[in-house]
Amino acid sequence: MLDTRINEAEASRVPAITPAARELTAQANRRRQMVILLAAFGLLVGVVVVAGYLVFENRRIGANLLRSQQIVASLAQLLSLLQDAETGQRGYLLSGDPIYLAPYYNATDKIAPTLTAVETLTLDNPRQQGEIPRLRSVVAKKLDELAQTIAMIDRGDRAGALAIVAGDSGRVAMDEIRAVIAQMAEEGNRRLNNRLASWTRNGDWLFAMLFGAVVLVIMVTTLTMISARSYIAALESARNQLRSANESLEQRVRERTAEIQEANEEIQKFAYVVSHDLRSPLVNIMGFTNELAMIRGEYTVLHGSNIDPQSPPPRELAKVDADFAESLDFIRQSTSKMDGLINAVLKLARSGQRQFKYEQLDMTAIVESIATTLKHQAAAGNAEIVIEPLPSLIGDRLSVDQIFANLLDNAIKYLDAMRPGRIVVRGKAASSFVRFDVEDNGRGIDSADLQRIFELFRRAGPQDRPGEGIGLAHIRTLIRRLGGRIGCQSELGKGTTFSVWLPQGEPRQ
Repeated sequence: MLDTRINEAEASRVPAITPAARELTAQANRRRQMVILLAAFGLLVGVVVVAGYLVFENRRIGANLLRSQQIVASLAQLLSLLQDAETGQRGYLLSGDPIYLAPYYNATDKIAPTLTAVETLTLDNPRQQGEIPRLRSVVAKKLDELAQTIAMIDRGDRAGALAIVAGDSGRVAMDEIRAVIAQMAEEGNRRLNNRLASWTRNGDWLFAMLFGAVVLVIMVTTLTMISARSYIAALESARNQLRSANESLEQRVRERTAEIQEANEEIQKFAYVVSHDLRSPLVNIMGFTNELAMIRGEYTVLHGSNIDPQSPPPRELAKVDADFAESLDFIRQSTSKMDGLINAVLKLARSGQRQFKYEQLDMTAIVESIATTLKHQAAAGNAEIVIEPLPSLIGDRLSVDQIFANLLDNAIKYLDAMRPGRIVVRGKAASSFVRFDVEDNGRGIDSADLQRIFELFRRAGPQDRPGEGIGLAHIRTLIRRLGGRIGCQSELGKGTTFSVWLPQGEPRQ
C-alpha cells in the first residue's frame, strides 16, 4: 500500500504531456521528415541530371566511335582499290586483253569518292588532316603511272610500258601510299580505342548512377510512405474530431429546425385566426350597408310626403340620393376588396397546413385536362394551347393541378390582343428533377417586374385584368413546399416563359 502511494506520488511529479506539446512534437517530426524528404528528392534530381549528361555524352562518344571505325574502314578500302587498279593494269599489260581492265576502271571510279570521304571523316583530327595532301599527291602519281602504261599499250608500245613497270617509280609510289595509310589507320585506331574506353567508363558511371537512383527512389518512397502514414493519422484524428463536431451540430440543427417548424406553425395559425377575426366585422359592415340601403328607401318615401312648409327648403332629393348611393357604393367596393384579400391570406394559410400525398402522375393527361377546362377562355382570346409529351412525375396531384391551372390561366389572361395567342407546355426530365416550361406569346413582363410578380398582392403591367395578385405567390409557396423552384423569362411585346423544377417524389428533409 505504501509502495503504491509512493509510485503515485512519483508519477504525479512527472510532468504530463499536454495536447499542445504533443502537437508541437508532431509538427517538429513532420518538419524533420520533410527536410529529409526534400534533401533526398534534391539528390535524386541531381542523380537524374548527371545520368542524363552521361547518356548524352555516351551518345556523342558512340557517334565518334562510329566515325573512327568508318575512317579505318575507308583507309582500308582506299588501299584495296589502289591494289585492284594495279592488278588490272598488270593483267592488261601481260595479256593485252581489255577484259583485265575491268578491275582498273571499277577501282579508279571509286578512289576519288573514297579519298573525299576520308578527308571529311578526319576533319576533327589535325594529325590525319595533315596527311591528306600527301596521300592525294601520291595517289595521283600512282594513278598517272597506271594510266600512262595503259595508254602506251593501247598505242602498241608494249615495250615502253614494260620498261616503266620494270622501273621503281610504281613500287615506290605504292609503298609510300601504304605507309601513309598505315600511319593514318594507326591514328584512327588509337582514337577508336580511346573513345571505346571513354564509352565503357561512362557506361559504368551510368550504371552506378542508375543504381543510386533506384536506392534513392526506395528511400524517397519509404520516407513518403512514413510521412503519408503520419499525415493520414493526423487526418484521421481531425476527421474524428470533425465527426464529433458534426454530430453535435446536426443535433443542434435538428433542434433548431423543430423550433422553426413550430414557430412557422404558430405563424400560420395566427394568420388563420386573424383572418377569421377580420371577416366577422366585415360581415357586419356588409350587413349594415344593406340596412342603410333599406333605410334610404324608407327615408325617400317619408321625405317626399312630410315636408314642413315653415322649414327651410331641403336639398334637392336627387343630390342627396346621389351622395347616398356614392357612399354606399364606396363601402361595398372597399369591403369587397378587403374580403378578397382576407380570402387570399386564408388560402395561403390553408395551403401551408395541408399534407401532401405523393403518387405517380401522368403529367400529359393532367395538363391536357386543365387545358380542356380553359378551352372557352382560350377560344375567346383567339389562342391555342399546345401540349408536348411530358415526362411523368411522382408528386402531389392537387398541388400540381393548382400550379399548372394558375400558369395556364395567367398565360390566357395576359395574351396580346393584336395577334393570335399560342401557349406551349413542354417538359424534360433531368437527374432527380423534372423541368416544365409554360411558354406564351403574350404581352410580356418588364424586366424590372420579374421578381415582383411573385410577391403577395403585387401585379405587373396594366391592371386591366381581374385578380388580387395572389396566384403566383401561392404557386411559388406550393413549389417550395414540394422542394422545387420556379423561374421566369420574359420580354415586353414578345411573350413569357415560366419554368418550374419539381423533384421526383417527396423532398429530403
